[in-house]
Amino acid sequence: MTYAAETGRKGPIVVLVADRSEARFYACEDADAALAPIESVAHPEGRLRNHDLVSDSAGLTIGSGYREGAPTGGTPATEHEAQRFAKALAHRLDELRNDNALGSLYLIAEPHFLGLLRAELSTPCRDRVAGEVHHRLIDSDVGQIRAALPQQL
Repeated sequence: MTYAAETGRKGPIVVLVADRSEARFYACEDADAALAPIESVAHPEGRLRNHDLVSDSAGLTIGSGYREGAPTGGTPATEHEAQRFAKALAHRLDELRNDNALGSLYLIAEPHFLGLLRAELSTPCRDRVAGEVHHRLIDSDVGQIRAALPQQL
């Protein structure tokens, strides 16, 4: 039986595997089907360090109050980039939902990024989350990703 038939929601089962610099979307039509890659998104800024993201064009020097990791006394630049990427991924999930291309949703990411992503999900997308895996599997093959998910999606 398909997810749509069981729940009344339209759309395939979607698995999002992500970290702060890359995301891969997989889908399957029913709980027993193999995962098929549907989309990949790169965010190279997620690999940069704070000092690569923040310009010191104002002439900041040692002792001027500049702290690496908190260039403006607020959120570190690397954290801001991770939040931006999480927001972009949440927006993409909303697009899939609006196109009836998202039935249930599984999220796979390391714990910190998973928290950022969860915070950005709209309520309708959050309602579709069927499970989460708190591990960094972005470099894993589809077999390893599928093994980290429940036997029956």
